[in-house]
Amino acid sequence: MILRNLRRGFSLVELMVAVALFAFMAGGLAAFYGMAFGSQYRRFADVGVANGATLVRRSFDYALGSATYIQDPSTGTAADLLTVWTNLDADGASPLVAGAPVRYTTLCLDASSLTVYSYQGGFPKVDFACGQSPAGVSRDILAGGPGFREARLVFYRPEPNLVQMTCALDITDARGIAHAAQVQAQATTSSHGQN
Repeated sequence: MILRNLRRGFSLVELMVAVALFAFMAGGLAAFYGMAFGSQYRRFADVGVANGATLVRRSFDYALGSATYIQDPSTGTAADLLTVWTNLDADGASPLVAGAPVRYTTLCLDASSLTVYSYQGGFPKVDFACGQSPAGVSRDILAGGPGFREARLVFYRPEPNLVQMTCALDITDARGIAHAAQVQAQATTSSHGQN
């Protein structure tokens, strides 16, 4: 007579060992992916904050590179607002080149939303508060916004044709990790007169 193994399937001990091995491997993979993607997430946050600060600096350089008249801040003062004009004479009222457009660029910080804006428009300048969207004026967000815990923007004008800028941005990500960036720049205008 031939003896048959009537036992089919796995024993309880074999099943428990297999489940324990699977759980151990799954836990190891979860830890590995958490570490790998966590550092990548931190890098993305660092790069995002640094890019925002760099964009503010480049906008500052561009605005002053073509400026012929500095309206704000006044000489010897500091402010969170910079307004410069292209093709505007030192009197602040007439174009340098007749028939060419007179345009302004304003860089400012909306302290309530921690957002840095760039506005561009034509002459005459429309009055508006930073963060608003006035008609006929181009508004761009350069940096900041939801999630930022601090944003500082300071323009200092020690001489009539020299402006210094400091921009500091700070964000705390969903994991509670702080990411910060700061840029400083200064630029001069070739203008022959400002207020």
